[in-house]
Amino acid sequence: MKKHWSLIWRIAITDFKLRYHGSFLGFFWTLLKPLSFFLVLNFVFGSFFGREEHYALKLLLGILLWSFFSESTSMLIRTLVYKSNLITKTYVPRFIFILSGIISSSIGFFLTLIVLAGFFFYYGVIPSVIGVLQFFIILLCLIGLCMSIGFLSAPFFPRFRDLHQIWDVLLKVGFYATPIIYPLTALSPEVQRWLWYNPMTIIIEFSRSTLFEDAITWSTLSLMILVVVLALGFSIIWFQKFQHQAIEHL
Repeated sequence: MKKHWSLIWRIAITDFKLRYHGSFLGFFWTLLKPLSFFLVLNFVFGSFFGREEHYALKLLLGILLWSFFSESTSMLIRTLVYKSNLITKTYVPRFIFILSGIISSSIGFFLTLIVLAGFFFYYGVIPSVIGVLQFFIILLCLIGLCMSIGFLSAPFFPRFRDLHQIWDVLLKVGFYATPIIYPLTALSPEVQRWLWYNPMTIIIEFSRSTLFEDAITWSTLSLMILVVVLALGFSIIWFQKFQHQAIEHL
């Protein structure tokens, strides 16, 4: 990391600039896509779940978190193929493309949080300092989760190109299997128990708890960090083991 940091940062910034290169609105698409999605869903489902306190803000928060998860993992799965011209022509550690990819996605995501803060100010919702701190720790866990998925899946995409299509289907199913549109309390206890196996349910519900309710316990947050660190460590070992097979199919 320390040795290759300048290269990682340069690739991340280049990817961020190229993502909207040539488009009229450029970076603003990062804001407009989730905001337009939020307006539609809030208009359609606000009448059903509008009695939920701060429903609009919770919906926007869930959409932003899910949009980051969806876009970053979809990109990381294909990153070795996208960077094949660099990988095949010169030797650089392949893990830097996963790191640069998540940094590139995170830049846009953290800029959208400024818009989210504006909505909080407009609705008069002021989270506690501890809640905000815990929220950013949860965001780091979300980034670690996305990196884990990238490290696990990227070595296999050059050989199995259908993996991206399969992931797209899983993301569509996962969106409705995550309490984004609807509050988790609207479901039966049996269904709630199953949804807690979805890591994005944990991310979104804990984020809402820290920003709208009392901060979660530090022991719960520590357990979450431990699980993400273990998953990330395993995925890095997995990537190191299978990355060479991926290069053969580029």
